Amino acid sequence: MSTIQLVYGSQTFKNSSTKVHCFVAPTKENARRFPDSVLDKVGTKSRASASTDGYEEHGVWYTSKLASENGVVLMLQASSTRLGASYNNGCVVLALRDDGPLLTVRVKPLPNELAVYSEVPAFVGRADILQRSDFDDYGVFLHNSYIRNHFAEDELEELFDIVMLDHGQQERPQMVTVTTPKGETRKVSIPKEMQRRIRIRKI
Repeated sequence: MSTIQLVYGSQTFKNSSTKVHCFVAPTKENARRFPDSVLDKVGTKSRASASTDGYEEHGVWYTSKLASENGVVLMLQASSTRLGASYNNGCVVLALRDDGPLLTVRVKPLPNELAVYSEVPAFVGRADILQRSDFDDYGVFLHNSYIRNHFAEDELEELFDIVMLDHGQQERPQMVTVTTPKGETRKVSIPKEMQRRIRIRKI
């Protein structure tokens, strides 16, 4: 069983703060959800003070380990403020895939000498990084205002550091829409070796 690890929460100091959230990406049918409401928990969620002095008024970081599920799309959302004003906002969108690249996605909070993390290891696991042009294929539905506020390239570079630890086994699979026996629509992936044997009818 493939697993992922998430670290999320916030740190707040005198002149700056940084927040990191993780959600299952919204679709036209479903609002965004917390990952542990969709993916099975592995072990127990832990929490730790965001500051080296242990003072929890400075914030808390939570660590969760979850079972991966192919095709589930996660949003890593981060934001920072400086002197009470918004400094940057960003979001990285990941499609989980057991044989995909092994990634570490780190969030770079505004520095503080008391901060536990100089970079928050927000995600460790196998997934494909999605571009905005991929959203329709994966059923991701984000409002234009959200995209404008969270996908500016300069702010993404300020906030995130993404390291590929392993390239994975296959290219990204094709996504198609299927209807479940309950009448619900869902995006599923087709491995490359199957794509050569089946015909996808476009509607």
